[in-house]
Amino acid sequence: MSGGGSLGVGLPYQKFVSFALEETCLRTTLTPHPSQEKFKFIKSSDDNTVFNALSFSAPKIRLLRSLTIEKKNAFKVLDFAAFSEPEYDLPIFCANVFTTPAQSIVVLDLNPLYDTTIHKEYKDKYYKKIMPLAQKYSELLPWGGKITSESLRFFSPIVIWTIFESTERNHHVLHLAFMDYYKIWLELMDQAIKENNKVTIARNREQQHKYLTWRAEKDPGYPLLKKLIGESRAEDLVMEFLFEGVNTLGTKSFLDYFPEYARDDGSVNKKRSMIGKSFETRPWDANGKFIGDAEAFRELSSNCIQQAKETSRKLSSKRALPEAKEQKYTHFPTCLGSLFPCMSLTHQASREKVSEVHARMDELVELDLKRRKGSGDKDKLGCG
Repeated sequence: MSGGGSLGVGLPYQKFVSFALEETCLRTTLTPHPSQEKFKFIKSSDDNTVFNALSFSAPKIRLLRSLTIEKKNAFKVLDFAAFSEPEYDLPIFCANVFTTPAQSIVVLDLNPLYDTTIHKEYKDKYYKKIMPLAQKYSELLPWGGKITSESLRFFSPIVIWTIFESTERNHHVLHLAFMDYYKIWLELMDQAIKENNKVTIARNREQQHKYLTWRAEKDPGYPLLKKLIGESRAEDLVMEFLFEGVNTLGTKSFLDYFPEYARDDGSVNKKRSMIGKSFETRPWDANGKFIGDAEAFRELSSNCIQQAKETSRKLSSKRALPEAKEQKYTHFPTCLGSLFPCMSLTHQASREKVSEVHARMDELVELDLKRRKGSGDKDKLGCG
């Protein structure tokens, strides 16, 4: 996808929003959400930047909201999402686009309420039939490059993650994809059957709260909002509009859901990503099967073996072998489960993989300690 472009190319993102609202009104009755009034007028410190925020609810929709931002000759933003009521386990419709005169960065997806690399029945229920459409757009809007497993846990097999040059053609394709994906979401909403089981409803609510908690903490647009409208107003916009529900659907904190981000002082590590596999190419095949698992495991195995070597160095011959063996990699299962959701420890195959790595680490550390004990060489590792 190539060709010269400027910020004026493509449709204004308000056209995307208008389409979505019109299509929704054909299927259900929208009423203004309570957050609509508070954020009806958003004043930027820059007079050249225009905000437009809308939010609604409907019988099956807890929140349908959109935010568009445009600064003339600089950038345009679309942030559109739809969340179902907890009585339904519908995916979360998500469209995020950031456009400059040079390029556009896009995430368009039906974000799964439940991790599709673990919950196959959920993946089949919502994504199996629409994989051909996803395959079509994955060819027109190619994978945008490296993305970590931390972000991937909230994406579905049909996600469009792409970066393209800002041309009329490319924005036309994006508009078509947005319309197709949103119509699919509306069809799923129409077909959704209300859940009556209180346990299931509570689980759906917690999963949506977990999603909101992650997005509110890791929102990449927050620095821009802070610059445009100030820290206090930006925080309100994130917590009470974009990810409304983070303060009402549950009481768990970010670190309750994602303890791997805890710092020694109990605060949240603000890094955008932690240790994890980065996927440079699309990690799902045309049928929606996750194919990044083996590659991620190979990298994880290599990293953990390196960690075992480092631990072995530290332990050296100062400790007896049984004591050393107890201490060398007690961190490993936690690391695996939290950073590689596609390799959940609830799966027998994953447990077998963990056992394989543990066995290899056993061999490496025992061999290394024995060699050192015999030779007195504390620098040379027996890594075979």
